[in-house]
Amino acid sequence: MGYWQQESRSRYIFILLSLISSFFVKTAIGESISPKTIFTAFENNTKQSQNIILNGQALEAQVGALKGVYDPQIAISSGYEVDRNESLSGLRNLEDKSFQTQIRLSKKFRMGTTAELNYSLIQQQSELNPFTQSLRDSALTENKFTVSMRQPFLYNTLGASDRLNIVAAELKDEAQKMHSQEQSEELLLQGLEIFWMSYRAQRSLALNLEAREIYKKLLETTQKQRRLGQADVGDVARVEAIFELQSQKVKRDSAQYLNQIESLFHFLEREAPQSDLKFDIPEKIPAPPTESEPDLKVLRRWKIENASMDSIEAEKGAYRMRDLPVLDVVGEASWNGVDGKASQSLSEAIGGTRPRYYVGVEFGFNFGNSGTRSKISNLTNQLTIQKNEMSLTKDSIALESASLQRRIQSLYQITQSAERSVKLYRTLVNSQSRNYRQGRIQLNVLIEDYTRLFDSELLAIDSLSNYHIALHRWAAHTDQLIQTKN
Repeated sequence: MGYWQQESRSRYIFILLSLISSFFVKTAIGESISPKTIFTAFENNTKQSQNIILNGQALEAQVGALKGVYDPQIAISSGYEVDRNESLSGLRNLEDKSFQTQIRLSKKFRMGTTAELNYSLIQQQSELNPFTQSLRDSALTENKFTVSMRQPFLYNTLGASDRLNIVAAELKDEAQKMHSQEQSEELLLQGLEIFWMSYRAQRSLALNLEAREIYKKLLETTQKQRRLGQADVGDVARVEAIFELQSQKVKRDSAQYLNQIESLFHFLEREAPQSDLKFDIPEKIPAPPTESEPDLKVLRRWKIENASMDSIEAEKGAYRMRDLPVLDVVGEASWNGVDGKASQSLSEAIGGTRPRYYVGVEFGFNFGNSGTRSKISNLTNQLTIQKNEMSLTKDSIALESASLQRRIQSLYQITQSAERSVKLYRTLVNSQSRNYRQGRIQLNVLIEDYTRLFDSELLAIDSLSNYHIALHRWAAHTDQLIQTKN
């Protein structure tokens, strides 16, 4: 019987299915799985990928909080006051009952300008002092409108510090999102590696099952020859020992295969299949990538380092501006109206007949300002560290590119050579099987040829799996893995 005859293959596959079916729980019979299955699971947002995406959005709140400084603000206050206090001049009213309402609308602009619009209403009912009864009515209403502006020129120069803080936060957020993409790609790469390790475990188990069946048949043949006097005790012992060794390999590979399948479907967040699992892989060995080294400037790893450095520089610039003295130009204009009638008071205020204007400069200086300067010193150190990190990252990317290219080329040649070796050993074993049955070669020669065939099969499986993993690693290295769906 030839090694690769169809009947034997059918029996070996049946044994494989019988062996593994009892370990699984539930899914469709004959389920097919391919690298595309891993991509699909990843795109459907598994729990792991969801966590990575959500963690990547963690800094959005910080950006929003900093941008919130430009949001308009409104404040409304209202209250009732009874005032019977005395004054040193003795001219205060005996009692003032006042209802007060104030509305304030403020807005900060990108140039650092803060503008405010205030409206206040005071309705007062007084018990007048005898000395002031002839000077005013006991019931008065005041309406007042005030417009004010403040513009910084040193501290937070023209709003530059606020803008730089926002830029720094946006760059950190951008770096965080790119880091999240790197983690997502690493997660996808992990799933693809588990896929190929599971494929390798299944093929190794199937091969060792076939080998065990062959050695079982060979043992039966040798035992028969021993009874006929055509083989000695040593021949039987040799084949029986190899059969036992092959049985141990089957048990080992069965456990490894089951562990790999559990890991694979744990990654997919599905239940493992109840029956045989078909691995759908490309029939032809894909060619190695043509590019020798990716463009450094387009790689996410480099962009992350760049964004981190720019963020530190922006944050440092913001703190340097906050180390300056305060020099603000302020201006204010107000219009009010006071009358016994509320409507008349409002008309006077709107008409602007009684204005008040103020323009001035405010200066302030914080002696020492050690907190800000300590932060600037720390950011300077961080800049030095980040520049070193960028240099190290550049060298690391170049080394990784060269290493991956060498590994891909080597595995590509090994895989092609291993396929040719398997074909040649198949031809050899079929021929040697006939020679052994015809008594033209010794048993040990046939066993050695079987061993070489099985070793070449395992080497072909390993090299093919490792080659595909290396291709996935190169795609991840060049930020193309997520787009590569074959």
